[in-house]
Amino acid sequence: MKTLSELFDDNTSGSVALLKQFANILSKNLLKPDSQWQKTLAADLTLAGNRWPHFRVIHHFIKSMKTEAFSSPELTIQWIDGYLATWNNIHHKWADQMQKLLKADSQPIAVHSHSESVKSTLKELHTRGYSFQVLQTLSGPANEGILQARALADSGLNVTLLTDAMSAFAVKNSGLVLLGADGLYPSGFMNKSGSLNICLAADLYKIPVYVLIDSRKISEGFPETETARSTEEIITNAPPNLDVINFYFELVPHTYVSGYITESGLKNSGDLFPAS
Repeated sequence: MKTLSELFDDNTSGSVALLKQFANILSKNLLKPDSQWQKTLAADLTLAGNRWPHFRVIHHFIKSMKTEAFSSPELTIQWIDGYLATWNNIHHKWADQMQKLLKADSQPIAVHSHSESVKSTLKELHTRGYSFQVLQTLSGPANEGILQARALADSGLNVTLLTDAMSAFAVKNSGLVLLGADGLYPSGFMNKSGSLNICLAADLYKIPVYVLIDSRKISEGFPETETARSTEEIITNAPPNLDVINFYFELVPHTYVSGYITESGLKNSGDLFPAS
């Protein structure tokens, strides 16, 4: 199991996967003798909230936990286990919706980044007997798309890995685009950079785009301002007159989304934000 600092340095896992690991670390730490366990827990929750400002599922977990008044580490662990169990099998509901969208000719599905939601849903569809090719982008600069490609291929799916420069090719040769999201707002959905390019290509080629989302990720507010990440991920020893920009996340307007696949069915932005 990773330490908390190691988890904070993870730039390749999706928000749901990070939440599961974070919750497990908290439970493990709560088993250690600590008379100040409540203060330690509160500090860890604050650190996580600051480290992952865009990840709505983690903030939902933190907010939910802070509303509880735990009297012992044991009861806290029970609550954590119950929270994870509540959301663990949501991919079954997503797969139910995806079955209605998949065509009989099993056209390829284009995917991006490394999303636990996308990965678990595609695996579930494969388990149910659906056959389709997955067109997976590399998803630079961390290249976490490799991790998703390996996981899907190891599960028996037919996967093709492409560079981000070929994302339009992937979209053009797919039957639909399936993306995850780190947050959903009245102005659009937040996801890994490169998602907007994929959606623009889908709009050009008239390919439907579906986004997997659960209610924890829906916010009536505004997305957190994105901060630039390390330039060393792109180039080392850059000369003084070479500027480098490295943003991990971007907002994609609702207009490019054919539908949001939620735990309660297929929705559009008007269903989710009727007042906007």
